[in-house]
Amino acid sequence: LSVQFGAVHHCLLLFALFLSSRLKLRLDYDEDGVRIEAGFGLITVYRYPGGRPKRTEISENEPKKKKTKPQKAKKGGKTPDIRETISIISDTLGKLRRKLRMDELVLWYCSASPDPASAALAFGGASAAVGMLTAPLEAAFRIRKRDIRTSVSFTDTQPTVILKLHISVSLFSLLLGMVLPAVIRLIRAMRDR
Repeated sequence: LSVQFGAVHHCLLLFALFLSSRLKLRLDYDEDGVRIEAGFGLITVYRYPGGRPKRTEISENEPKKKKTKPQKAKKGGKTPDIRETISIISDTLGKLRRKLRMDELVLWYCSASPDPASAALAFGGASAAVGMLTAPLEAAFRIRKRDIRTSVSFTDTQPTVILKLHISVSLFSLLLGMVLPAVIRLIRAMRDR
């Protein structure tokens, strides 16, 4: 009997650990385009664009150690592409907003235009929009780390955006917030028939 109770105890412990683990979604946008990763804990389940980076094999004649070049900072992507991405994300996550945790939110907007006056006006408008949107964002989501900046460039001709959005939700709150209410509604609808 004690062996059977121990096995049940271990199963319940593993189930509780499973429910407390988090589903994660990472969205990055810059000059290379949109990259999405979805996973469970440390495991990546979905990646867009698909495929893993190719492994480079070192031949016997080549030395094993190579000098690494310092990485240059990424430039932002064009703004029309990011607007559509943000609207899709906000529609999808609307129902889960209080259950989600934003682990990281990075939004860098650089205003630019061939006309310096237009670039300066767009920079002022973007700075005002950031000020107005920060409070509703923090009221809607729990944000652990945020970095929202605006800047202006008088040498570039198009505005650019860098976005990093890392979101996670525990399986327990996902089940309690979405799956359980849906099951209850389904049972009620079947009972009413």
